[in-house]
Amino acid sequence: MKKIILLFLVITGLYLAFTSFSQFSWLGLGANGKEKASAERVSRIEVNVSGVETTIIQEERDTVEAVLDGKGEVDVKKNGRTIKVDYKRKWPHWFGGFEKTELSIYIPQDYDKDLDINLGSGDFDFAGNEPIKLRDVSLDMSSGDVMLGDLQVREFELNGASGELFISSLKAEEADLEISSGSTTIDSLEGKLEAGIASGELGIKMKKLAAPIDLDVSSGDVQLDLPDNASFTLDAQYSSGDIHADVPMNQKEVTDNRISGINKEGKHEIKVDVSSGDVSIY
Repeated sequence: MKKIILLFLVITGLYLAFTSFSQFSWLGLGANGKEKASAERVSRIEVNVSGVETTIIQEERDTVEAVLDGKGEVDVKKNGRTIKVDYKRKWPHWFGGFEKTELSIYIPQDYDKDLDINLGSGDFDFAGNEPIKLRDVSLDMSSGDVMLGDLQVREFELNGASGELFISSLKAEEADLEISSGSTTIDSLEGKLEAGIASGELGIKMKKLAAPIDLDVSSGDVQLDLPDNASFTLDAQYSSGDIHADVPMNQKEVTDNRISGINKEGKHEIKVDVSSGDVSIY
């Protein structure tokens, strides 16, 4: 019994020692940190984070700076025309319980090139109400919650394994969504849409239908809200599950495994292929 108590006291002492030492920067375990790099001639910013609340802030500056408040380490490195922002939490910091860790990433207001986000877990968002204008945006989510405001890009790519994504407004020449699980909501979308849904939920409201839509659903729940004046040709096929098309169509054909039809001039093609799950078009 005495040996068990002694072992417990030793473990407790080691934990307290690591917790105290983690405040000293010379051990590489500092609770706060700042790193930055020049954004001159940079065409790509890569962000790799997990287990932290991350916010990207655009402001008048010529550097990319990461400011950490809490446990872990942040690193900002420039290699050629790419800046990488990495956040890591060393193993003693995982004993920090429920202490909040926040990471603020400041980028130039006029930065309009590529942004790659790799989110393992935690929360991620953009600060401010102004439209975020970038070239290509790639978001890889293992888990966590992402909230994006008004996003205007050439190409948007999502690979969502889990978690929740909400975009209030997305204007893109092309949006490519691959969803394994989780929930994705786009409150206003304009542009070409291609989506593959293995499972999970996808809800999209089209602000304007000006390009084709292609949905491939293995399972899950899809809600597609079309504008009232949309001109489209619908071809929806399903082997199992349900497809509901509550939209006006001049020519509509319904069979056991297919719904097709045309509205107005039938200008833009909407293709839906469902193996299982539910799809509602309205």
